[in-house]
Amino acid sequence: MEWFDCHAEIGRRMVPGPLQAPNAAALAALYSEIGIPRALVVHSSMYEIYAMTGNARLVEEIAGYPQFTPAWAILPPQTGELDVSRFLDDMRKAGVRALWAFPTGYSPNVTTFGALYEEMVARRIPLFVKVSVFGWHELTPLLQEMPGLRVVAIPTHCWGEDRYFRPLIERYPGLHIATSMYLPEGGLKDFCDCYGPSQLLFGTSFPDCQPGGSLFSLLHAGLCDAHLEAIAGGNLRRLLEEVRL
Repeated sequence: MEWFDCHAEIGRRMVPGPLQAPNAAALAALYSEIGIPRALVVHSSMYEIYAMTGNARLVEEIAGYPQFTPAWAILPPQTGELDVSRFLDDMRKAGVRALWAFPTGYSPNVTTFGALYEEMVARRIPLFVKVSVFGWHELTPLLQEMPGLRVVAIPTHCWGEDRYFRPLIERYPGLHIATSMYLPEGGLKDFCDCYGPSQLLFGTSFPDCQPGGSLFSLLHAGLCDAHLEAIAGGNLRRLLEEVRL
């Protein structure tokens, strides 16, 4: 079984927390110690400075670290900051197979990103979003208008969010949930008993959460080996392998 974190971050934040990995070497050392061999990563400068600056910086900083897979941030095409065709070509060249919306200063809806989302549906590119900045009430109409879009939601509260996402999970098979803050007692096992494991992805949300804690909660969730293996890394590998650029 290979652990593959769907959400880790490198870079110095303007307001640093108790945990951080200022560069790829620091994250590699930490994850080697904990026992997480692979991670899908973003850079803090994507949302604290400028998305395109962060995208370029991420690719540069993880060069030489094959255990890290880059995920890029998006911006509205209408402002001239993102040309859809060129952006997709740049993704292919850089080995990027997942995108993030950090919606500060724009609305990540279909009106804004319809052309990009249509390409993402056709190419099976997953979109990652933090629920703290992209609420369930905004996510619902996006799924309704783009039901084929693969979305990975990162919950930010450990209690009660399944009351929001379970109805969506039942209706939209492209919706996936990261496990970093899904901590109700017996919640993971009950989710798998109801829906199977295919829509859950192991995520740490580092540096907002302690990565060892996310790993520990999964190991002690009472899951069968097949479900644990799928969540730990199998589902994310499948999502990324199915991307067509």
